[in-house]
Amino acid sequence: MGSKELTVEQSELALARRAACAAIPAQLVSAQKSSHSAMALACQAAGLEDKEIYLSLGIDAGHWTRIKKGEAHFPLDLIGKFCSIVGNTALPEWIAYQVGCGL
Repeated sequence: MGSKELTVEQSELALARRAACAAIPAQLVSAQKSSHSAMALACQAAGLEDKEIYLSLGIDAGHWTRIKKGEAHFPLDLIGKFCSIVGNTALPEWIAYQVGCGL
């Protein structure tokens, strides 16, 4: 009888660090030129690694990279979860600013 190799797939788990809840001035949010730059600002203010964010959102690494480059759009149905993870509302504030509203 030959030996059988067992392979175990390891799934990556999101890290459980909390975001640095830093307030982002409205002027800085509204100065962003695009939604992906507003998202990048939100991520930077959180002080988390990209991997911690996209794994927590259930987004694969390739799609996250395309979002960050402005080549794909952030799934709006995840915006609430995104804000909870990054500890700020920079992205929805930017979206509201684009249509002349505030949060």
